[in-house]
Amino acid sequence: MGFWEIEGLKLKVYGLLAEGQKISTEMVTRGQSFVREEVLPVVAAEGDDDGLGFVILHPGDLGVSTSVHWWIQGSVLCQQIHQQLYGVLSPWTSGRGLSWPACGNWR
Repeated sequence: MGFWEIEGLKLKVYGLLAEGQKISTEMVTRGQSFVREEVLPVVAAEGDDDGLGFVILHPGDLGVSTSVHWWIQGSVLCQQIHQQLYGVLSPWTSGRGLSWPACGNWR
């Protein structure tokens, strides 16, 4: 699906589609907004990032998942995930809310 460069973060973008699903322009736009609004502040707060990562856009059976991954400290992989059910305006808030950061300061 190509590359996104958003405010210095270079991301390779992949699509992982459930049977019968496709990736729409709206999904791409929402994914890019998620990176700008939710991921970049986490990347900046964590610090020591390499400016590289990847995104998986996954239109599944129930909704769309956007999974963003980036590296810090040369080899620590971090992620933040957004899930949106089809036909629902607000994000899926199962357990931990809008997104799940899976990275900590490993120093």
